[in-house]
Amino acid sequence: MAAAVLLASCSELRPTIITPELEDYRVEWTPQEQAQQLATRLLHSQAGTSTHALRLAGTMDSRVHDQHDLTVVVLAGTSYARLGGKFHHLTPGDIVEIPRGSIYYFENNGPQASEYYEIFYPPYDGKDMRSIKEGSSQ
Repeated sequence: MAAAVLLASCSELRPTIITPELEDYRVEWTPQEQAQQLATRLLHSQAGTSTHALRLAGTMDSRVHDQHDLTVVVLAGTSYARLGGKFHHLTPGDIVEIPRGSIYYFENNGPQASEYYEIFYPPYDGKDMRSIKEGSSQ
């Protein structure tokens, strides 16, 4: 019995994403994506939002989006977010709201990569992202 509990607690939870377009969808990362520090995948885009899956095995650069608000849901793993000059410890189920113009970054701090569900308002085209050097005034 103890062995079954131990095995169940060690298995990687695979969160399910459910939308009209993606019923019972689980992100399965390719070997190439798993080899990257940061991998992202567009899930869907509509008139007002776009959603993305993000996998983070290291630390992303500090960044800012000038024309997009971003909501991030932690799906798996443990990490830190730096937002508003403060560090926040994140675990699955946590939600991070990042208003446009806010400097932020995420850092994975667990043995496995962290995974996130991102919602951009308006839909993200991949162009509205500036890298920021720490200590700069944007």
